[in-house]
Amino acid sequence: MPDRSDTPHRLDPAGSEQHAVNERLRAQGPAVPVTLPGEVASVAVTRYEELKEFLAHPDVAKNARHFTALREGAIPPG
Repeated sequence: MPDRSDTPHRLDPAGSEQHAVNERLRAQGPAVPVTLPGEVASVAVTRYEELKEFLAHPDVAKNARHFTALREGAIPPG
């Protein structure tokens, strides 16, 4: 199997094989580039301590209304 560590993982909206996917992402590090449905580039925070710190940061938007690309239609709803 080719090394795909240089290309972001595409998240499956159905969540198939999610435990195996989570394990592979965690092995790549605490923050891993991923592609969300709709071709949205993102980062998956894979470890509890880093996620806790990330979510507590005041610059992190936790509500979709803050996402300009979503509001302007560049990212499809859902």
